[in-house]
Amino acid sequence: MSQTFYGNIYICDTAGTVVTDKPILVKKVVLYPNADGDTALLKFWDPQTKYDEESGTYSSSTIKGTITSGTTLTMASGTLLPNTVLDGDVFKITNSETGVNEAHGAEVVTTAGNNTVVVCANAAWTNEASKWYHFISYPTRTAFALISQDVNLAELDFGDGFWLPNLTLETLSSSAKVYIYV
Repeated sequence: MSQTFYGNIYICDTAGTVVTDKPILVKKVVLYPNADGDTALLKFWDPQTKYDEESGTYSSSTIKGTITSGTTLTMASGTLLPNTVLDGDVFKITNSETGVNEAHGAEVVTTAGNNTVVVCANAAWTNEASKWYHFISYPTRTAFALISQDVNLAELDFGDGFWLPNLTLETLSSSAKVYIYV
């Protein structure tokens, strides 16, 4: 399912997803666990961060790569991603040779491997071989971390709300769900 939006509630059941890439007023977050000790980790990124290694944000010049399985971008031989692209970061293809993968928006990096591969497990990119891409990656910061005890709900209530520039669900225990009230 990944996530659905009903009125003023996001219901999320898949880790590694962007809940929203727009500003969000979070009023309450509830973890519906499946087992004792289930966890949920929600993060955000700063879209205004300048592109440099010091901030951990990287904007690529043109790189050549291949997209496979709709989720994996592998750089051409000799092309390396910067070591600033890490698991949990947000990755966005901003321009491509064919234009087909630009509209997908931001994705959560689930595996940044060997400086040549980025996997975004919930991406729906179109497979392409040996094409040119531009991308931006953003480091994320923790917004909310929830841990269940004795299979009881874990809840954070912010009353009037807490503004964030965007929101991702990086980690979620198997069979658990997170409800985000906006």
